[in-house]
This record gives sequence, C-alpha cells and structure tokens, in this order.
Amino acid sequence: MTPPEAVNDIESYDAVIIGSAVYTGHWLAPAKDLVYRYLDTLASRPVWLFSSGPVGDPSGKLSKAMRKDPVDVAGLSAATHARGHIMFAGKLDPKMLSRPQHAALLIFRSLNGDFRDWSAIREWARGIAQELTPVPR
Repeated sequence: MTPPEAVNDIESYDAVIIGSAVYTGHWLAPAKDLVYRYLDTLASRPVWLFSSGPVGDPSGKLSKAMRKDPVDVAGLSAATHARGHIMFAGKLDPKMLSRPQHAALLIFRSLNGDFRDWSAIREWARGIAQELTPVPR
C-alpha cells in the first residue's frame, strides 16, 4: 500500500483501487487529491473505491451513524467511473489522535479499537481479482 501523497505515476497499472479513512464524514485530503491529480488516467482504467470509517460496536448508535457513505464518494465515483464503493469498519488508534480527539475518546471509550473485518476485505479483493481475470475461451 502506498500513501496517496507518495504516488508519482499510475500509468503502469491496469486497474486502480483507492481508499481513504473517513473523518467527520469526508475522505482525507491526500486521497481526494490523488483522484483529481490522476483523473485523466483513471478514466481509462477500472477503478474501485473503499472507505474505512466506522469504529465501535456495530450495533451502537454512533457506529451506525458512521456507516453512511462519505460526502465525497458520490462525486469521486462519478469522476472516476468507479465500478463500486464499499465501506469497511476501521481502526481507531489513540496514539494518532490530537489532544481534543483523545479527550473525546475518554467519553466514547467504545470507539477505541480495531474493528476491521479482514475476511470481508479479502472477499471484496477476491471479487475484484475475479472481475479482472480474463475468462478462458
């Protein structure tokens, strides 16, 4: 996985998967910038988008509210002609938070942790691989 700001070229890729963590309902700026920087190249390739966002108990009110597609996804999907978008549960690492965010985590302790479903992520990736694999004649 390459951080979006470190991507210098996508010409050599036959397909592209772009994802972002979601913060306050939006993709992070580096991922959005990558899309718009390479918009012309992305238009000629299959593209899939994913978001990593909801944390906490999946049945909790706050986690359910986080499961909405990020505000930016509709525009990014249209711009790239993405074949799909999926939202995966995420991971909240307190070491990566600012002081105010860390203080808020003291109130919402149930949001702390790793909620990623690796089997669901692998299954989604397998589906993309199958879609890209030519059918033998």
